[in-house]
Amino acid sequence: KLTIGPAIENGFYYDVELPNGSISEKDFTSIEKKALEIARGKHDYKMRAVSKADALAFYKKQGNEYKVELIENLEDGTITFCDHDTFTDLCRGGHIPNTGIVKAIKILSVAGAYWRGNENNTQLTRIYGISFPKQKELTEYLALLEEAKKR
Repeated sequence: KLTIGPAIENGFYYDVELPNGSISEKDFTSIEKKALEIARGKHDYKMRAVSKADALAFYKKQGNEYKVELIENLEDGTITFCDHDTFTDLCRGGHIPNTGIVKAIKILSVAGAYWRGNENNTQLTRIYGISFPKQKELTEYLALLEEAKKR
């Protein structure tokens, strides 16, 4: 189940609940390949306002109690979904126009994270990554990370 996935200073992360397994470094390449396959579809990001009732119904039908909890804490009239291809997510926006802009992606690491930062809540898997419009930019970024490790 997907929970939250914001952009951060150096890329993005997404917290997920994986009831039947885990993600390790050996999975990174296949995740990156799938993400690039999706990106090549050049799917437009389409933002749309939804009512609180419709948003709750959508995620209750999916059985995603994380999104339901988030929506319950939002005011009606402030909720937006972002669609691209067959994927829909609760989102504030600020995206690139379409997925085709992404030409390079790297999963950087995975870590544990408690839902809403509370150790009494479910432990989730946090996937950190970064994307660029050019492979050269990713290569340069990874070189900078390697240099920083040496210091």
